[in-house]
Amino acid sequence: MNLMISKTSSGPKRTAAHANATAEILSYASGDCALGRVLVARSVKGVCAILIGADHDELKADLTGRFPQAKLVADETIVHDDLAEVIDFVDKPAKGLHLMLDLRGTPFQRSVWQKLRTIPVSRTVSYIELAI
Repeated sequence: MNLMISKTSSGPKRTAAHANATAEILSYASGDCALGRVLVARSVKGVCAILIGADHDELKADLTGRFPQAKLVADETIVHDDLAEVIDFVDKPAKGLHLMLDLRGTPFQRSVWQKLRTIPVSRTVSYIELAI
């Protein structure tokens, strides 16, 4: 289950050397939760990816594919609080999830995500209700 969609660049192609010189740094860490492994990645602005899967290597490959221009740094110290919050949320969703987010996507995707964030825990919403 993926909880983010990265925006792909339609700009000019860069050389590998140029991309590494200006690469964004994303810190990430993974841990176990009731749903399996969870990986949380963050930029300086906030959490930009929460990925759930079977194992760490699969999740890291997924993160690499979503952020091919970024420099990925395994750093549990930087991501520790965010990862703990996500794991706690999986176990106790009624507590809510309060993270600083770095939402990436089209304006439409971002507006949908903002609307989804207003739905209370355990409430079911139809697509029609969401679209209104």
